[in-house]
Amino acid sequence: MGQKMRLRETHLAGGNLLLLLSLLNLVWLAGCELTETVVPPGETVVVMQSIVSRTRSEQWVLLEYSLAGSVSRGPTGGPVPPESPRLPIAGALVTVEHLGPGPCAARVDTLVEGPVVTSGAVASGVYRWRVQCAYDAGDRLRVRAETPAGEVVTGATRLPGIGRYDITVGTTAAQFPLDQLIMNRIADTMRIGVVPTFARAMQVEVRRAEDQNDIAIYLFTDTLGITLPGNMVNPFEGEDGGTVFRAGRFYLLSVAVIDSNYYDFIRSRSDPLTGRGFLNHVDGGIGLVGSVEAQSWLLAVVAPQTDPREGRYRITGTARDVSVDLTLDVYLDELGSTPQWDVFSAFVNGMSFLGTVRRSGDGFFVVDGGPEDGGLVFGFDIPTADGLRHFELVGYPSSDGTAFPVQFGDTERMDTLRMQRIP
Repeated sequence: MGQKMRLRETHLAGGNLLLLLSLLNLVWLAGCELTETVVPPGETVVVMQSIVSRTRSEQWVLLEYSLAGSVSRGPTGGPVPPESPRLPIAGALVTVEHLGPGPCAARVDTLVEGPVVTSGAVASGVYRWRVQCAYDAGDRLRVRAETPAGEVVTGATRLPGIGRYDITVGTTAAQFPLDQLIMNRIADTMRIGVVPTFARAMQVEVRRAEDQNDIAIYLFTDTLGITLPGNMVNPFEGEDGGTVFRAGRFYLLSVAVIDSNYYDFIRSRSDPLTGRGFLNHVDGGIGLVGSVEAQSWLLAVVAPQTDPREGRYRITGTARDVSVDLTLDVYLDELGSTPQWDVFSAFVNGMSFLGTVRRSGDGFFVVDGGPEDGGLVFGFDIPTADGLRHFELVGYPSSDGTAFPVQFGDTERMDTLRMQRIP
């Protein structure tokens, strides 16, 4: 039920870069005739990718061959660490040279190749180094990779920095990184601005706090300032569009300043229709050596609760021999409902056998007129050592506001608790 708004989507994947490269080899159609054109296979190219962050203690370089000209697609992997690329390059000599002017000037670090991650991969293609001295904004780095076949690829970047962030929601300004901001999606506007040093542009991402793959907003701008209304609608979701900021959800707002290399990478592509080209700053190959500086804040989205089913509920009882006392704060989604159910999101807070709970999740009220009409189903995820575990609440709210039974648990066990709407 995640609603996503992608104003621009770019993947740091060798396969995607390969697509850009192969598009360069297209023979343009003569005149306006739609004739069949044979695209030559091209040659394999070394793809090098690295994005350096001053706030990260470990940096990485991803090294692989492009898919163009290859007779083997290699193992199936992901685009960025910790996944393995599709055609990883093993045994390369990869170094990073610190060109100054900061405290690391003249230092040269040799990177260590990471272990195999993807099953069946012959190499990881990921090379790492741990920062041994603090980088300053304005420092320059040069990455050099020499493959066992003798190919040499280099790229350089100048690290950006932030003089000041200006993040406000409504009339409230963020005071520090990871500060929580509350946004009324009907009444509030988010304003984002930065005062950078050595930066070319700004990138903004808003992701579901519990699911980093659920992207609400992804955009970049060279104006270094932007305003986003809380009631934004994604016109590409459903017949009536989709809610970008869902009330009852936690989001993670991340703002980064980026260098010229990264900015050119995300704003360019090879387009056979317009002739627009891919801006490559890597010598001897293709890819990206760029840098960013980023900070994040927690965003809790609310809205007026006007439907009688909205509001706060208290869940009490005993589950797995542990006392449960949870609060569920329910917000119907303005645009997400269907003829079968009314979709909502909710904040869940309190204590249970899971320990202290402070999450957001999604659910629905059944409205199909059938035997399950009026039923409530709500789910949320809890991180564990083995990954995310999904828990659900299932019950039938009473029409007079009195307490009603609900089932609470996961696939292993469900316990009966009591749930009641509270003022």
